[in-house]
Formats: sequence, structure tokens, C-alpha cells
Amino acid sequence: MAENKQREGFTFYRSFRDTIDQIAPEDQLQMYRIIADYALDGIEPDAETLSQLGRLCWTALRPNVHAGRKNFLNGVKGGAPKGNNNARKTTQKQPKNNQ
Repeated sequence: MAENKQREGFTFYRSFRDTIDQIAPEDQLQMYRIIADYALDGIEPDAETLSQLGRLCWTALRPNVHAGRKNFLNGVKGGAPKGNNNARKTTQKQPKNNQ
């Protein structure tokens, strides 16, 4: 069922735009499309179609885009397994002077 779930959105950071601004204007639209295709549908870009700066740009941005995609896919599967300490919400009140 997780494979059939379609991602409807993704986080786009200011640093993505700032990075894309460093490449040629004629390559910028392609980079925006690459980010959207990968974040929404998991489509890896063909490196041969990218300029040298485009490949560098994608190499810099991919880890963040991939992390968001991975989090989405894990969430579709139900998130962290039961008993996972990272997912446990504490009901204990923290002391005011917690250092």
C-alpha cells in the first residue's frame, strides 16, 4: 500500500533557491523540475542532461530532498515501530531548571 501512496507536496528551502540562483538561467528551470520530480515521484535525473554546474547543484541539494522523501515513505509505512524510544512521547513534566 505504501508504494501506491502519492506524495502531494514537499519542503522547499531557501537554500535550494539560493543554490539554483548560482547556475545559468537556462538551467534553472530544469533544476526546479529535477527537484520536484525526485521529491514527489522518486525520479532520479539523468546526469548526462545536466551541465557541470547543474550536476554540482544536484549533488549539493539531493541529500536534503532525499531525506524528505525518505521521511515521507517511512510515514506511509506507519512511522517508527512501537517501542521505539525516538518516537515515544514523554508525559513527564520537565523540571524548570533542566540544564
